[in-house]
Amino acid sequence: MKANMKNKDKSDQELKRIGIRWVFGSQLCWNYERMMSTGYLYAMLPFLKDKYGDNPDHMKKMLKMHNQFFNTNPHAGHFILGIDKAIEEKEGTESKDVVAGLKTGLMGPFAGVGDTIFGVLVPTIFGSIAAYMGLQGNAVGVLLWIIMNIIIVFLRMQFTPIGYKQGEKLINQYR
Repeated sequence: MKANMKNKDKSDQELKRIGIRWVFGSQLCWNYERMMSTGYLYAMLPFLKDKYGDNPDHMKKMLKMHNQFFNTNPHAGHFILGIDKAIEEKEGTESKDVVAGLKTGLMGPFAGVGDTIFGVLVPTIFGSIAAYMGLQGNAVGVLLWIIMNIIIVFLRMQFTPIGYKQGEKLINQYR
C-alpha cells in the first residue's frame, strides 16, 4: 500500500515536472526542421532518465524518437505529453512506434483545437473586454488581461495529468 502511494506521488511529481518544463520549454530551440521536438524532448527528459537511464541503448532509441518532428499548440501539447508518459511507463521501448504514431496523429487535431480556444477565442473575448474597459479609463481591464493569462498558465498545468489518465485508459482498454 505504501509502495503504491510512493509510486503515485513520484508519478504526480514527474507529471508536474513535465508540465512545467513544457510551459517554459515548448518553444525552446524552435526550428523549421523539427519545430517543437526539442521542447518535447526537454519536457520528457527527466522521465526518460528515470525510465531508461540504466540502459544506454534504450535511452538512445527513445531520445531519437522524441526528437523527431513535432508541432502542435503549446497549450494542447500537455495532453499528448501525459498520454505519452502513461504509455511509455507501462510498455517501455516496445511502445516506441505507438508513441510516435500517437504524437503524429494527435498533434494536428490538438493544434486546431488549441489554436481556436487559446489563440483566438479566449484572447478575443478577454482582450475586447480589457480594451473596452481601458477606453473607458478603467485600469481594471489591464488587471483582467493579466489575471486571465496567469489563470491559463495554471490551467495548462492541469492538462498533463488529464492526458496521463486518458493514456492509462487507452492501455487498460486495449490490453
